[in-house]
Amino acid sequence: MGLLLLWRGFDVLPWLVRAWHNDPYFSHGPVVVLWGLGVATARWLRGSPGQKQGRSSPDFSPHQREVWTLTINSLLVGGVLLLSLATQARIDTLSALGWATGCIGWLAWGMGPTRFAPVAFPLLFTLLAIPWPWGVVQSLALPLQEWSASAARWVLDTLGLPVLQEGIILDSGRFRLVVEETCSGLRSLAALLTVAVWLLGSGWGDRWHRLGVLPLLLVLILTGNTLRLIGAVVLGHFGHPEAAMVWVEQIGAPLLIVLEVAVLLLWLGLPAGRWRRFRLHPTTPRVIPPLTTRSPLLPLIALALLLLDAALVPGPHQPRGVVPVWPNPTGWVSVDGPLLANAVGEMTRTLGQGAEIQAGRAWSPPPNPGLVDTLLMVHWGGQGRDVDDPRYCYRSQGWRMLKQTPRLLAADAVRQPAQVMEIVEEEQRSRLNRLDWYAYRIGDHWATDYWPMRWAQILGGLARQGGTVVLVHLSTPLPYQDRSAAALDQGRERLKAMLTTLPDLHGVLGAPHEESPQGPGERATTASRP
Repeated sequence: MGLLLLWRGFDVLPWLVRAWHNDPYFSHGPVVVLWGLGVATARWLRGSPGQKQGRSSPDFSPHQREVWTLTINSLLVGGVLLLSLATQARIDTLSALGWATGCIGWLAWGMGPTRFAPVAFPLLFTLLAIPWPWGVVQSLALPLQEWSASAARWVLDTLGLPVLQEGIILDSGRFRLVVEETCSGLRSLAALLTVAVWLLGSGWGDRWHRLGVLPLLLVLILTGNTLRLIGAVVLGHFGHPEAAMVWVEQIGAPLLIVLEVAVLLLWLGLPAGRWRRFRLHPTTPRVIPPLTTRSPLLPLIALALLLLDAALVPGPHQPRGVVPVWPNPTGWVSVDGPLLANAVGEMTRTLGQGAEIQAGRAWSPPPNPGLVDTLLMVHWGGQGRDVDDPRYCYRSQGWRMLKQTPRLLAADAVRQPAQVMEIVEEEQRSRLNRLDWYAYRIGDHWATDYWPMRWAQILGGLARQGGTVVLVHLSTPLPYQDRSAAALDQGRERLKAMLTTLPDLHGVLGAPHEESPQGPGERATTASRP
């Protein structure tokens, strides 16, 4: 079992180091690991409570010993099983979680319940250093961005400074602030949650104060982030824009984290006078017979997990389908050039390993120049941090080379083809309204939202069917300052015709008529991007 964890560690540890270096929300990961291991080592050197008092046996009842033994074996077996499944599904965060849990279980199995009990909490605390799945981060970031921007606008309007809010953009007339993902408050949330878990595990606060920690953290994050944005807008409007950016990017975040930790300490108060141990009543029946360190079943379980892990080792990734070649459609003029090539390179580097992107832009020739402008991106699943959702290439420099930061507008709830995510946006510099369609294809299935697409990708990886994700982005200009229902319908007709005139896509995407153009699954989605 130790050799298995050591073998997997050569893949997990480099990924953790890269994640801590690149992830702005979990740059504190090494500190969490060093702190937890340091406290665990200090407690282990002091010895168990029974040894410290000179007794031959620890202060454990038989039932408590059974609970600790069952916990140890659950950590070991569950961690290795999670590691094997996550490795096959190519989910890096779960692989790291399974590997760390298995290592803690393997160490606890060697130490035994007596020595493991005092160091259990510091070792389990190190699991908070593992970065969250990127899909969870994205699901939390955008609501926090929008709420903070709305709260900041309301406060500024109340104080007498009128501010125009457009999604995640705050404009005071003299200063314009885009509340990007790094301004969402997730960094403070991850740090405060780590501190709160350590304080609660160390015995701080009484029962009612402990129950109120999670709502308190949410209030602190939202309030602190709102104050941060208010300060930036005020500095930018009455002072200098550079001072506002220094505040929001360099000074505001660490200062607010310190203040939020201070409020958390005041809420919990002094540590409790005693550590409440989990005890079972002597008459509690034994539900599951625990596996002791000398049980003959444990080696058999270890052998079964080794065979399972060997069977689940992913081989060379063979994506399904054929990468469509982007030809010049009949009657269209290609606009491929150095700008497009550089943009694709930037997006590929942003997505990380395993990402391949093909892009082509074209517009219709006279007499209707610029009628349709399209970008096709083909994305393969891989080991990159952002590789599970092609939409995250929008945060790359390459995407901004093609399109300036968009101001996203609400689309009217007009019927549209099923399984298409629709966005109406207005580019800042050209003031050009655009209608965009995004569609995902995974094997034989369509997906328009993140989680259905991600689950299909995970299940495909477990079934050895590959994790190919194809994202098609179709875009067309709308009449200047015209976002009426008639203009949207005309744009949809052009996009629908465009999808049917790209036969090279059908090998991967399937025939466009295989799903009803108007069915129960149709929807109009308004998306917002930082």
